[in-house]
Amino acid sequence: MTSVHSLATPIGSLVSGALLDEIGRRGSLQFSAVPLCIGWFIMGFAKSIPSLLIGRVVLGFSVGSMAVPAQVILGEMADPKLRGFLTGGTLAFYCLGILIIYALGACFTWNIVAFYGSILPVLALIALILIPESPVWLVKRKKSDKARKALLWLRGGNMQQVRTICMYM
Repeated sequence: MTSVHSLATPIGSLVSGALLDEIGRRGSLQFSAVPLCIGWFIMGFAKSIPSLLIGRVVLGFSVGSMAVPAQVILGEMADPKLRGFLTGGTLAFYCLGILIIYALGACFTWNIVAFYGSILPVLALIALILIPESPVWLVKRKKSDKARKALLWLRGGNMQQVRTICMYM
């Protein structure tokens, strides 16, 4: 039951590479949040072992498809002082999420835990709508003005820092 998740993760990871360049870093994360929600709902409504397995496969694919874009977007968007902590922290927070699901499993039935599992992906999808695309990806797409605006937003309006960074773009 648990290993089927890991079988689908590499497939999602391979798909994410193509998506990174085609739909952007933010778009890739938005794409992966949708099957993550769907997988949890499939498991929450499951009435049979095959349904649970399908939900686990969908979750595994989604986790694989979000691992690479999450690292790339953090590397491209984070302030250099926070970049190491944030990129290093992704695995720690992934493990914390697993721990939270296990703790919820000790308190609630598996289908209730599955519905709780859908909360963070929904919140992530909303948050991803509110943030700009990666300035690096925008520059690669020849959208320098949008990249500058995104960078300005990411740097909290610090125009001096944006000018310094833009000199190297």
